[in-house]
Amino acid sequence: MIDATRGRADRAVATLRRAADAEDAMPFEFGPPFVDKPARELLGEMLLQQGRAAEARREFEAALSRAPERIASLAGLEKAARAAGDAEAANRAASRLRAIRQREERRPGAW
Repeated sequence: MIDATRGRADRAVATLRRAADAEDAMPFEFGPPFVDKPARELLGEMLLQQGRAAEARREFEAALSRAPERIASLAGLEKAARAAGDAEAANRAASRLRAIRQREERRPGAW
């Protein structure tokens, strides 16, 4: 992130790609490790900020393969798909987000 704020976007992306690969290699012994912000999600956000929507979309999709209902990754996928001009994929992601939120609202004690 420091590299990104200092104008070294390519270096920041390379660092995040290494972090994402390392995170992907972690074993799922008792479930995935707790991570506040998955590296692939962060990488997707950075790529989206750089106008690299197609690459961002791939990273959000990869993040969702590990955490299929992660709201932040779904929201990023929706944004990236829209930015890439794929309204159908963006609408699918938005639909998944709505379904998750509706399901959560129906749960006792939710939100």
